[in-house]
Amino acid sequence: GLPVVSVDYRLAVDGVTHPVPHDDCWAAYQWVRAGGHGLPTDPARVAVGGGSAGACLAASVGLHGRDAGQAPAGVFLAYPLVHYPLPGPSVELAAVLSTLPPVLLGPEGENDALMAQLLGPELTGVEHFDYAMPGNAESLTGYPRTYIENCEADELRASGERFAEQLAQAGVDVEQHTVPGETHGHLSVPGLPTAKATCAHFAAFIGDVLR
Repeated sequence: GLPVVSVDYRLAVDGVTHPVPHDDCWAAYQWVRAGGHGLPTDPARVAVGGGSAGACLAASVGLHGRDAGQAPAGVFLAYPLVHYPLPGPSVELAAVLSTLPPVLLGPEGENDALMAQLLGPELTGVEHFDYAMPGNAESLTGYPRTYIENCEADELRASGERFAEQLAQAGVDVEQHTVPGETHGHLSVPGLPTAKATCAHFAAFIGDVLR
């Protein structure tokens, strides 16, 4: 019974870098809050979410919203990457990753290469770096209520777990779960039972924050 808006933000390719993808998502968020889709809208009941790179952008909208006094009702994230550099894995996560075949692990230096696409070749020093990597924000106090779902056998779980820790330390209402046995991107597999469960968890979170 809720409208869902999927944002066709410009990708970090062909010279497009931060803040362009963030600005696209922020503009779409403001458009939704203003009822641009033509449906009755309570701006205080708009939630944002996404997966992987989209999770980073959703998290950045949450941070920008806090700063602008237009915070989302909630933020829900699947296997987010919200830090640069990527936090090191825990002993437990490193042990899990060591069991994966090479095809499921990114090549050495891949994260830096991907970050260079988003941030530009200098990687740091960009304007509003925290809107590119919300986990690098100086403070997360006042951040919206958040739900995070990570995958057990995913290198990026280190970022999702660290972000949950930071939010909790900042006094934010945050909940996180780990999808057992799954690698990055399980939501992209139609009909996968674990993906259905994650969608159900997100739906429950959205229903709760909008009540």
